[in-house]
Amino acid sequence: MVLGLDIKPISPIPFPNVHLIEADIYDPEIEKKILNELRGFADVLLSDLSPQIIGAWDVDHARQIDLARRAIAIAKNVLRPRGNALIKMFHGPELKGLQEEAGKMFFRSRLYKPQASRPESSEIYFLGLGLRNWVAKEREGMEGQAEDEDGKNRDVTVE
Repeated sequence: MVLGLDIKPISPIPFPNVHLIEADIYDPEIEKKILNELRGFADVLLSDLSPQIIGAWDVDHARQIDLARRAIAIAKNVLRPRGNALIKMFHGPELKGLQEEAGKMFFRSRLYKPQASRPESSEIYFLGLGLRNWVAKEREGMEGQAEDEDGKNRDVTVE
C-alpha cells in the first residue's frame, strides 16, 4: 500500500493500493492515524515536506529543520524495524546536528542530493537505511506489525 499525507486537499489517485490522508503532521494523533490506515508499520517513509519559503534564510532554514525533525519523529513511530526513510532537509547550520541525530536511528545513513535538484538549491535529502530495533522498541502506544528475527511479521501493540 502507498499512503500519501498532505495538509492540503489531495486529488484522488485511481489505484486501489493508494490511500490519501488530509492531515497536519503536527497533529498529536498523526502516527496512530498513519498506522491505522496502513494496518501496520511502514516499510518506507518518504518526506518532501517544505515550508512556505519567505526569502529570509535563517527563518526558512529553521522552519525546514523543524519539519525534518517532525518527519524523523514520525518515522521513528511508524517504520517497521529495518525500515527506511528519505527526508528532505536544507543545508544550513542545523543540518549536521540533525543528520547525526537521525543517523543514530538507522544502520546506515547519508545525505543525498538528487541530480534533478537545481545546483543552487539548498535542498538535500537524508537517507536512513535499516531502522534499528532499539528505536522501534522505544515506541509507546503504537499498534501494527513488527518483524521477528526470523523475518516473519507479527501483530504488536507497544505500550
